[in-house]
Amino acid sequence: MIKRKLLLYGAIFIGGLIIALSVIYYLSLVRYLETLEKEKIRIWSLAIQLGTTSEGATTLALEIVKAKHQIPAIVLDEEGQVITFRNVDSLILKDSSYLKKVLQEFSEYSPPMILDFGKGKKWFIYFGPTPILKQLKIFPYVQISLIAVFILLVVLLVKYYNTAVEKSLWVDLARETAHQIGTPLTALFAWTDIIERKPPDPSVILDQMRIDLQRLDIIARRFNRLGGSIIKKRTNLNKLLSDTIEYLQPRLNPEVDLIVSIPDEEILVFVDPVLISWALENLIKNAVRAVGDTGIVKITLSKDEKNAIIEIEDNGPGIPPLVRKTLFSPGISTTGGWGVGLAVVKRIIKDIHGGDVKLVRTGKSGTLFRIYLPLSEEGK
Repeated sequence: MIKRKLLLYGAIFIGGLIIALSVIYYLSLVRYLETLEKEKIRIWSLAIQLGTTSEGATTLALEIVKAKHQIPAIVLDEEGQVITFRNVDSLILKDSSYLKKVLQEFSEYSPPMILDFGKGKKWFIYFGPTPILKQLKIFPYVQISLIAVFILLVVLLVKYYNTAVEKSLWVDLARETAHQIGTPLTALFAWTDIIERKPPDPSVILDQMRIDLQRLDIIARRFNRLGGSIIKKRTNLNKLLSDTIEYLQPRLNPEVDLIVSIPDEEILVFVDPVLISWALENLIKNAVRAVGDTGIVKITLSKDEKNAIIEIEDNGPGIPPLVRKTLFSPGISTTGGWGVGLAVVKRIIKDIHGGDVKLVRTGKSGTLFRIYLPLSEEGK
């Protein structure tokens, strides 16, 4: 959980840094374009000022204002009357307050040019920023707002998805718990009925009832361990696997042949045996269910330099392609169960014990799962 939070915060930080750098770069481009516009205005100002001594000054000023460019311009005379304008709303001719507001904005953007024709005749030429430049200045903030909304939507969707998955997992775990408890409870009720009929040898029934009660205790400990009370110890994996198979075999389909290969050499791992037995039980049960009425399930234990390796192989019809990528997710079932078994296997093997569980191959000829568990120092 901590690693996921660090990854999330890291991604948010990197994303925020990228956005900040892109906005800074974008604003620098806007400032550059603004500088170019003001430079054009400065050059036109010089041209007009140089032309004021000639008879063509008026014509030059009007041509610059009327030229085909997007820079807004307003020309006033010495009495404040509009002589001409370009790229500005025509309301300036009708609304003096609007004209005053526009002139104030233009003055803040660039000081007005003053053409002095002598004898009290003057023109004041106001230039403003182009519409494109205005839009470019606003765009980064619009972009940030859209990104923020998008991120918020993604966070809400992820939160909703995680909540839905968590709820689904708890429902599935509750079903799995009821399913696992149901078998020994049913047996206990059956033994009770037999005892009431005065069996010839009660000691045999008591032994079987004791086994079922032990099974209930194991189920309770499994779910308690999965919730966090994990007890790891040096474990003989040969014996653990053998005991698990010994318990399961009389409760599995007798028409399915179990072919077990366990080496004589001890393979030691540092694990919680209760949880590892549960993971093995889930995979073996799945394999037996997968082959149907008759078939073969092979269980092999071996090791390499670093890991103990358990392979569980069946000759069933294989896993449907649609569920292979999400095989270890809660709610995904390949055998008609509640879809919790493989999710529990992954949590036990990978998350709790630092091992790995892989679907090696699947197809019409069968399916092979492989478990890796780190060897203890004594087992290497």
